[in-house]
Amino acid sequence: MQANDALITSTPNLIIDIRNNGGGADASYKKIIPYPSNVAIMINENNASIAEQFLLEAKQSKKVKLFGANTFGALDISNMAFVMSPCKEFELGYSLSESFRIPDFMIDNVGLQPDYYIDKSIPQYKWINFVQQILENH
Repeated sequence: MQANDALITSTPNLIIDIRNNGGGADASYKKIIPYPSNVAIMINENNASIAEQFLLEAKQSKKVKLFGANTFGALDISNMAFVMSPCKEFELGYSLSESFRIPDFMIDNVGLQPDYYIDKSIPQYKWINFVQQILENH
């Protein structure tokens, strides 16, 4: 972020590509929240977990639009911890948290919908141009 700060802050449109991002830590996206006036985030069916939390927080801003396909839907039960069995033959995973959105706004097995659906007929390598055209024409 620091290396591209001048470029990011001087552009009216920002495209963030998180396709195939299965999760991570929420600290990774806090620095981009205050940036440009139009923010497009490209998403797909492989976005899950903290990637979906990032999208929920980003969508609180009117300047953010999601482009692509529904996300995976794996956020309602999160912050997993894992323990190896004494025999070392299996690992037990258990959740440390459950969302307050449940049952009214479930994400698991549903995902988040994009504001602009990108049909599968458009190859993924053309998504950035597709998104850029929409941003520039609105």
